[in-house]
Amino acid sequence: MIKYIRQHLKTNLLVSILGVFTLIYGFALTYISINFRANAYSDSQEVIYRTTYEYKNLIEYDLGRYMEVASTFRDVYNRYDHIPKEDREFFYDQLCYAWLENNPEILSVWQVWEIKAFDPTYTLKNGRHRNVYIRSGNNINVVRQTVDMNNLDIVSPYYIARKNNIEEIWTPYYDTHTPELAGILMTSIVAPIQKHGEFMGIIGIDLSLESMGDIISEIMPFENSVSYLLADDRTVVAHSSKNIVGNKLLPSLTTDTTSFHNTIVSTQRRDYSTFEYVNPENGEEYFVSMVPIEVGNSPYVWTLAIEVPVSVVMKEANALLYRTIVFGVLGLALMYLIIWIIASRLISPIKQSVDFAQQIASGNLMVQININRDDEVGLLVKSLQEMAERLRSTISEIISGTNEMVAASVELLDSSKQILSGASNQASSSEEISASMEEMVANIQQNSENAKTT
Repeated sequence: MIKYIRQHLKTNLLVSILGVFTLIYGFALTYISINFRANAYSDSQEVIYRTTYEYKNLIEYDLGRYMEVASTFRDVYNRYDHIPKEDREFFYDQLCYAWLENNPEILSVWQVWEIKAFDPTYTLKNGRHRNVYIRSGNNINVVRQTVDMNNLDIVSPYYIARKNNIEEIWTPYYDTHTPELAGILMTSIVAPIQKHGEFMGIIGIDLSLESMGDIISEIMPFENSVSYLLADDRTVVAHSSKNIVGNKLLPSLTTDTTSFHNTIVSTQRRDYSTFEYVNPENGEEYFVSMVPIEVGNSPYVWTLAIEVPVSVVMKEANALLYRTIVFGVLGLALMYLIIWIIASRLISPIKQSVDFAQQIASGNLMVQININRDDEVGLLVKSLQEMAERLRSTISEIISGTNEMVAASVELLDSSKQILSGASNQASSSEEISASMEEMVANIQQNSENAKTT
């Protein structure tokens, strides 16, 4: 029973302390884990956000500098009527030659003039002079044409640009008319030639978009990231997977395209947008970040996108969390051991005190307990020692009193024996006296009888 009580006390103590501590530790670890993962995910999103904006700025700068060049040259072209007519062609030819020679990344430059810019009497709706300067190896070829002399409603990039009458970056395309440019995905950066705000023509720079592929290939905020650049019509300008470059993005996707469509629409409104989706091919969840690419005052907004597997984003966080849990469990086990040792040290003097009290209860008043502590347990032991000492003293007094009573009883017994002996002697004397008196009475009666007879 005592052992059960001891074990019960220790068990209750351990269960109470360790149970409460485990609950608090578990709650704290869960809270930290949830917040840690949330913060890690948020930090990863911030990394992706900064990366997209870093490359957004790089792409905008790369395309924007050509827009600035086009705008600067446009300002020169706007003063065309100040140049003698016989010198214009030579002047603009030299300008375009120098442009190509000093910028080897440019495929071609061109200038298109409305016929009415040089002939105020021209009355047709359409009609333009087109001069194209094309790089061909180390040479520059020039193609001069006069086209579209009609009143038709023509829909082409040129006539859309004529209607907009602003700086633009055109939707990517493949040039099917110029052999030197065949098979090259390209775009044109254009600026309108104006006279008092009226559209008189356009100058353009043709750029290969292969350089965008080099930029996109550098974007790797996390392992297995996928990056791509989309034109305003969602043509893939550059992609980590080069086999879909030049195609439309949405038809190439194997997942639900709603989120992609909505997010691209949002970026074309010049908003930064993000979403998550699950790739049905591998079951991987991806975080997607999209930012708008704006070039000059062009109304056509492109989109830069980065897709990162969530598992990769959380890989380091999960590894750190796993290590945290492992060390936490080890720490908890160590704490259990420490608490068990402390509990044992607390319970041990209580056990000794219980044993001491049991020995006293069983009659062993000579038992001793040696515990020197300055706390409440020490005070309990000291009280038990004082109780035992007083109990021994009381028992000693009782024993001493009992011994005195026994001695007095012996003396009283001796006196009683003496009295009893005297009483016996007295009874014997009385019997003798009684016998003498009886004899005397018998003699008197005899004498009386004798007297009567006489």
